[in-house]
Parts: sequence; structure tokens; C-alpha cells
Amino acid sequence: MFFKTNKLFSIGTLAKMHGINKKTLMWYDEVGLLKPALVKANGYRYYTCAQSFMLENILMLRELEVSIPKIKEFLQNRTPQGLSKVYALTLSDVDQKIERLNSIKTHLNKELNAIEELLSIDLKAIEVVNIDHDEDMTLLDVGCDATMEDLIEDALKVKTQENIDTLDCQLGAIIAVDSLKNDDFDSYRYVFIGAKPQDSSHVSLHKKKAGRYLRAYHQGSWEKLSDRYRDILGYAQEHNLKLTDYSYERGINEDFVDSIDQYITQIDIALEENH
Repeated sequence: MFFKTNKLFSIGTLAKMHGINKKTLMWYDEVGLLKPALVKANGYRYYTCAQSFMLENILMLRELEVSIPKIKEFLQNRTPQGLSKVYALTLSDVDQKIERLNSIKTHLNKELNAIEELLSIDLKAIEVVNIDHDEDMTLLDVGCDATMEDLIEDALKVKTQENIDTLDCQLGAIIAVDSLKNDDFDSYRYVFIGAKPQDSSHVSLHKKKAGRYLRAYHQGSWEKLSDRYRDILGYAQEHNLKLTDYSYERGINEDFVDSIDQYITQIDIALEENH
């Protein structure tokens, strides 16, 4: 609805009418979104009735989280087609945000469950577990002279370069079972990031396959992992369990420990399937 009027509204009056701050209107002027119809010699800004309708349109679009550039583009082409384009682009953005929020929700539930499990873990236990799904991993080869600090640094660089989601950036290490059987507990084969990048054309990938694993925990520094591996090997022999392929190590409490003595490593070693 348009009224035939030459009435002008001061910046304060217009701001009050629309429930916003005068600074918002000043910023809209600065970015070229809504310039006053009149600026008097004393610097006071005035707006027309038509601009009041335009401002309401702008505020509605901002409520829908439409960006300033997109609003400016629409204002230069205020047509049904122009508004339809804005809505379509905004709907696409909303779908992406919903997808991201669902991912965050899934991650939070996963972390809450992990913390609950952590609080009830028997660190001395060694047990057979069933993993019911494959886990994608991005691999980094371990160099002969690489330190753990070097490997972590390299893994984080790959995570950034390959645009791997921070929520999925779980780091761990892989050692071959054959090495363990030869009493070699330091010959790590890979460091892994627990996710697959969107573009996997120039990285090494690996699947930790679903199946039975022998699981144990170690609390303390990595230098003492060898003792825990000897316990695991003894347990496997005693219970006629055949270890195969790889052992997967990952920290499960690194988000809230203050010293390496509190650090807990989860160890999963693949088991041969019974036939």
C-alpha cells in the first residue's frame, strides 16, 4: 500500500518505527543499502514513506539471514523473479546449515556417549568387541626419523589442506600385527586421520573394517605401551585368539587431560574370523 505523501521521517523516528537502532540505519547508509532521501546541512538524515516500506523489506531479508550483497542485488532488481532468486539461494544456505547442525548434533551425541563409556572403563580389561561398521581413514606414511610431534604436525597440515571436517579430526596410529609378534612395538606403519577427505585423489585411504577386535587400554606415556602389548599378546595366546592385520591406537581422553600420565590410549587389534 502506498500513500501520496511528501512526509519525511528523521533517522530517529524511522528507527523507532521499525524497532532498530539509529546506528543500523547509519550503517545501511554507509554500505549503500538504504541511503537517506535527504541530508540537511546540519547532517540530519531524513527518509520517505516509500523508504520505510523498503526498510521493512530489508529487515525481513536480514531476519532470514540474507547477506548484505544479496540484498543490494535484489534492491537493484525488485521483481518477483529477483525475490524468487534470493529466496532460492537462501533456502540452499538454510539446507546447508541444517546439514551442518545435524552433523554437530551427531558429533555431540557421539562424544557424550564416549564420555559416559570412558567413565566406566576398566583400564585393566582386555576383551573382544564387535565393530559393526567400516571406518574410513586418511593415512600418512611414517618416516624413519619422524617423531610423534612431527607426525601430529603433518596430520594437522593434511587435515587443513584436504579440508577435513574438524569434528572428524581424530588422530591415531597403526602398527602391523607382524611387528607386534616380533616384539617390535615401535615400528608404526601409519598415522591416521579418522575421516575421508572430499577429494581423495591424492591421499592414501584405508578402511578399518567391521568385525571382531581385541580391545585394551593403556594409561600413561607411549613409551610404556610395549608392556601393555605383551599383556595383550599373552591374553590372545591364552584364549586361542588369532590376531591379524593391524593394531589401531587412538587417544580417548586427550580433550581433558593435563599430563601424559593421565592419557588413555585405546588399542584395537583385528581378529581372524572364525569359520
